[in-house]
Amino acid sequence: MFAGMLVRSIVQNVGPQATEAMLLPRAATRWELELTQVYMADKNWQKLVTLLDGLLAEPRFSTKLRDNQQMQVLRVSGQAFPAASASIPGTYEKGIALCERYIKELERRGAQASTKIEALNNLASLIAENPKGANPELAMQYSKRAFDIMTQGSNYYPHIADTHGWIMVLNGKLEEGIEILRKATAPEQGERVPAEAFYHLGEAYLKKSLNEDALTNLNRAVQIFDDSVKKGVFVDPELKVKAEAAIKRASNKTAAAVTN
Repeated sequence: MFAGMLVRSIVQNVGPQATEAMLLPRAATRWELELTQVYMADKNWQKLVTLLDGLLAEPRFSTKLRDNQQMQVLRVSGQAFPAASASIPGTYEKGIALCERYIKELERRGAQASTKIEALNNLASLIAENPKGANPELAMQYSKRAFDIMTQGSNYYPHIADTHGWIMVLNGKLEEGIEILRKATAPEQGERVPAEAFYHLGEAYLKKSLNEDALTNLNRAVQIFDDSVKKGVFVDPELKVKAEAAIKRASNKTAAAVTN
């Protein structure tokens, strides 16, 4: 945990490439694992995939990595491989498979429900957005499990609510989804709200032709995306492209409404 915080701080202060130069000479698995977040921040997908493939390769994975390191590799892989899919074919599906494997390993170890919430949330997102065959109905099974775990506990996580709210929208449950997304993006959530939540709420408003509300949230999504990049925090690189495309659609609908 300390190593992760240290690396994030270094990335923020000196940038991904300088951080990589510092970590590469440290020939230890713990620093290889931290390099994954450096490559994600730098969007260096080829190095990221090569690194993870090396960590996942047998017999190294089973014999050289400690139990907690194996779990960390599986957890990170479920996020990292899909992020690389725009430039490296096949990595999105690989990410889904590794996310499913991670959840099975958590269940085999008898992990508490709260431990599985992030993996369930990630798997739901991947299935719902799969460019080769999105399946929102299946995704909702996982997003609901994550959402229920959250609501049964004492903590509220905007990103968990965001995923479930958006998947409900994708399943045609527009009003219910918007209600969840509104709560996820409420001012009291502060900086905990991810850029994706504002983007999803903006898209949901567009479906209702609430163009001004849509623009407000879509512009906020772009702002948070840019701020996250400056801080060295990984954000889905496609998010800004999608948000800006939605802003254009909302602006065109607004202009057409004024003309008519």
